Amino acid sequence: MDQDRRKFISQSTFALAALAIVPSLLAACKKNYLSDDKKFTGKVIIVGAGIAGMYAAYLLKKQGAEVVILEASSVYGGRIKRLSNFASFNIELGAEEVHGEKSVFYDLVRNSNASFITDVLNHLYYFNGSLKTETEATQNTFFNIVDELMLSFSDYSGSDITAAAYANSEGVSDNVRHFFNAWVGNENGTDLSRIGMHGLREADQRWSAGENNFMLKDSDFLSIIEQQFQEIIPLIRVEKPVSEINYSSSTVIVKCSDGEEFTTDKVIVTVPLSILQDGDISFLPALPKEKILSFNRIGIDRGLKIIIKFDEMVWPANTGSIYGEGYVPEFWVTAGGGRSAMDFILTAFVMGEKAEYLSSLGEQMITTILNELDVILGDVSTHYVEHVIQDWGNEPFIRGAYSYPKVGTGSAREIIAAPIGDNLFFAGEATHTQGHSATVHGAMETGLRAVLEIINV
Repeated sequence: MDQDRRKFISQSTFALAALAIVPSLLAACKKNYLSDDKKFTGKVIIVGAGIAGMYAAYLLKKQGAEVVILEASSVYGGRIKRLSNFASFNIELGAEEVHGEKSVFYDLVRNSNASFITDVLNHLYYFNGSLKTETEATQNTFFNIVDELMLSFSDYSGSDITAAAYANSEGVSDNVRHFFNAWVGNENGTDLSRIGMHGLREADQRWSAGENNFMLKDSDFLSIIEQQFQEIIPLIRVEKPVSEINYSSSTVIVKCSDGEEFTTDKVIVTVPLSILQDGDISFLPALPKEKILSFNRIGIDRGLKIIIKFDEMVWPANTGSIYGEGYVPEFWVTAGGGRSAMDFILTAFVMGEKAEYLSSLGEQMITTILNELDVILGDVSTHYVEHVIQDWGNEPFIRGAYSYPKVGTGSAREIIAAPIGDNLFFAGEATHTQGHSATVHGAMETGLRAVLEIINV
């Protein structure tokens, strides 16, 4: 099994597929299609200007609805964020890969005329005291056991245990366990000890977006969104944290923390799962107990991207990802694949418990990471220039990376996604129920699903 297929499997739980209420939802997404038979032209408040909220606003505006998006932070995009003026190209600090070629986001990117990286890159694996190529790694029996486990999730028939327990039951050796964590735990926003096998199985079985991953070569996600959704950007009100939603009557009252109030016919809540877990928004009447309990049946952990610049290339040519056994499960060459020949930059990608530890180090974080790179690649820290840390746990209105299935998640996503009455609706990546949670295209699909629910009330 090649690394791209392995990585696809580990990322399958990222997507937020469409709800079964609309049999052809994926096709509808790809065509931006909403029936002419039914339209909604009333007022809609969308809480959150991430991709789910922006796509829902785009679709509603096409319908003739009056839309306002209330965004708590000072910028739109949510967990899509770019770093400018650090290199000769913009760097993704949040979402970075297009997962699958059968999705609305893939179509959006293609419609923007952005190009993908097509270079074949080599991935490197550090274990047993040395850095190995893919060919060298696959000569190791224990590495191949982990490789094969990546194909087993859809057939898993055991109880809902953690992926760490599953690794133990399958005899994963300690010297290669960090690869299993990189491909399963870290890629899914956490680590092996927190993610549940039933959720991995269901996501793998339901995934429908295609098996190829794509990286942008000459653009960035936020630029594409700004280009394709330019007509709804003026509808966004930034620095408007919502504190209360009173949906007790046909006219909904939305209150912001600065005291401003809005009245509307419908509300779509698209905030990150962590905001719902922490109860930042009061609902009147209170949300059903089952929905509130379901917020905590899904996980969302701290996530880090550390962008590190060097004064020369300190890794082998044509390197894609480097998998280590320390606190950083995966590094990748940020300027690789033809993006830039003059920038020497690595991205360190860390989720869950390891991210929590590194975040606690403060200014010592970069020293720890450079020490790891010295072990893996040799004396590279002497070539260090500067770095930028994106700690999603410290973003006040996000507080985490993306959702993942815990042991016992069960039907929590369906419960969270369900509308209440005919005026309160929910979208966002954590509300995707068919295998595409934690992906950009999945978040967009939930925005469409919420719009369809409004139209069909």
